[in-house]
Amino acid sequence: GRCEWVKMFAAFYNKEDAAKRYFTRVEKRSFDVKRKTYNCDPNVLVAWGKNYPKGGGTYVPKAQSYVANEITDFCHASYIFSDYPGTGIAKIDYETFAERAKNADVWIVPSTTTWLSTFKEDHPGYETFKAVKNGRLFCGTDDYYQLGLMNADELLMDLGTIIHPEAFKGRTTHFFLKYNPDTNTAEPYTAD
Repeated sequence: GRCEWVKMFAAFYNKEDAAKRYFTRVEKRSFDVKRKTYNCDPNVLVAWGKNYPKGGGTYVPKAQSYVANEITDFCHASYIFSDYPGTGIAKIDYETFAERAKNADVWIVPSTTTWLSTFKEDHPGYETFKAVKNGRLFCGTDDYYQLGLMNADELLMDLGTIIHPEAFKGRTTHFFLKYNPDTNTAEPYTAD
């Protein structure tokens, strides 16, 4: 969906051929992720969200958002808020988020270490979450919103890598990093 905008903008600059090549590459690689994860366990439970105590809640993607679609359709996994209909995001209380996220296999915090210095205070009880105990807590890179949206195929490959590492053995992520809340540091994740 989002990548198709390149075709429209290309028309303004007489770059339709370049846009078509770009789109074909992104589409092929995106469907490669879907193919690689097709036979993986669909019950891998994924949480995506960050609590903003001063902002009045935790923000999570709704069931028909592009994020939820990438998790469920392209990466063949289960999303903890698939019962929140609509596109965009929902604002919920942290207690609701924590109750569901505590059993998630993977937790993705849509932020960077620059903005996660208060992660521990903002997410009470996080250390008891399954994903945290198993080292499956991730955050984004500083260039996630700049380059990740331009490279949707690479972003999907990263998402597939952290959700189903068995399907992407040896691959190292770029846009999603393994996050350590004790040191507020993050590093690329290599699937083993």
